[in-house]
Amino acid sequence: MTGAVSEPLTERLRRLGRQADSEVDIGLAALLCAALDNPDAPLDRYVAYLDQMAEDAAALTAEPAPPIEDRLAVLNEVIARRHGFSGDTRNYDDMQNADLMRVIDRRKGLPVALGILYIQTARTLGWDLNGLNFPGHFLLRLEAGAERLVLDPFNGGRQLSIGEMRALLQSMTGGAVELQPNDIQAVGARDVLLRLQNNIKTRAVQAGDTARGIEVLQRMVLIAPAYLAVWRELAGLQAQTGNLHAAMETLQTFIDGSDDPEARRDAAESLQLLRRKLN
Repeated sequence: MTGAVSEPLTERLRRLGRQADSEVDIGLAALLCAALDNPDAPLDRYVAYLDQMAEDAAALTAEPAPPIEDRLAVLNEVIARRHGFSGDTRNYDDMQNADLMRVIDRRKGLPVALGILYIQTARTLGWDLNGLNFPGHFLLRLEAGAERLVLDPFNGGRQLSIGEMRALLQSMTGGAVELQPNDIQAVGARDVLLRLQNNIKTRAVQAGDTARGIEVLQRMVLIAPAYLAVWRELAGLQAQTGNLHAAMETLQTFIDGSDDPEARRDAAESLQLLRRKLN
């Protein structure tokens, strides 16, 4: 993991956004986002903390390619037991639970924030651990060769069966939704980071703090410059506040930077609608 430098945080996020997903340092990226909200916090100290967790896990690993159950046991021993991380069941909606710096300080967080700690530690050891597209509650999938298992970072890294995943989904939806193949598909680091930031954005917008929502979306487009949905949502919030010029500039920025003809065309249609409103 690369430590802090004098380069502005937004520029570091922009540079990260240009990287291939496989190259994204998910722990550092989450800390950079947190640093934007904690400008006086010592970024290097938090970077070193993540590195220390990886070193602790490496010290417990007796062989370079341990069995998958041993990998899970090491991750849970280090993250949940030695470092004491757990899901915040008392104050789940506390904004601090999606701020990785505050999660590290408090040893509590949302499933996706804790999941990033698991992913960062595992990948430092060369282990294959990814977030899943599971709705409502962030889960992880650990793979080793042909073996795979699903774990819940919010509940001490507990392993879940397909039946337990189905029960979890139905408990959140009142039994109205059935588990779909797409729900257990792996997602990339960029999608996990967006899911983390989306928790902050959604809570801000629900609280009526549109300015905060715009601020978070602006960092989300830095992380994922190719994701039209994020740009469109940013433009939508800007337009909602009456700033149509900013909304149009947002969409034009996407059009100018995108390599996807279909996405550019969709963005151009949205831009045209905004121009009609302005006129």
